[in-house]
Amino acid sequence: MQINHHLPLKQLLAICLGASQQASSAVLAVYNSAFEVEYKQDESPLTLADKRSHEILEKELESSFPDIPILSEEGKDIPYEERKNWEYFWLVDPLDGTKEFVKKNGEFTVNIALICKNRPIMGIIYVPVYDDVYFSMEGDGSFKLKSGSRVLNNIFKNTYSVNETEVFYNELISNSVKLQVNGVIKNDVNSELNVIIS
Repeated sequence: MQINHHLPLKQLLAICLGASQQASSAVLAVYNSAFEVEYKQDESPLTLADKRSHEILEKELESSFPDIPILSEEGKDIPYEERKNWEYFWLVDPLDGTKEFVKKNGEFTVNIALICKNRPIMGIIYVPVYDDVYFSMEGDGSFKLKSGSRVLNNIFKNTYSVNETEVFYNELISNSVKLQVNGVIKNDVNSELNVIIS
């Protein structure tokens, strides 16, 4: 499947991994500082990390994919009437788990998904504190990349250019662990997480 000026899904993944890595670094910088907490109208917490991550992801996605709209938790409120006809859109949570971020327990993520006709076709979950990256692409399965920053920096430095998407993807997969998905995901300590299918 190709979208947005004929960019292949693997190239979209590469660009989004770079964006999520930048956002995760910004989130960690705030996490390791004395940050303040604001509260939104619904009384949910908001931090500088939420804002910085949103700004980075919005800038990177808009500059790389100007034709694909972004629906972000920290972005502008877009009425359903406007977005219900979107064929493609980015679904972004710049800091999923702000309450956990505030508690400083490390249980928060940066999330990006590409939605096509109301179905996710690509997704990234970046866990900043543990530097783990979970990613998936329609038809290719789900993967976990440990030491995400180090591995991604090496891959981007050594292999990635617009013309080397396959080389990038092969290097990425060779450094990742494929997750088993049959109603459950087994992680590397043999516990199980339920997968909610909507």
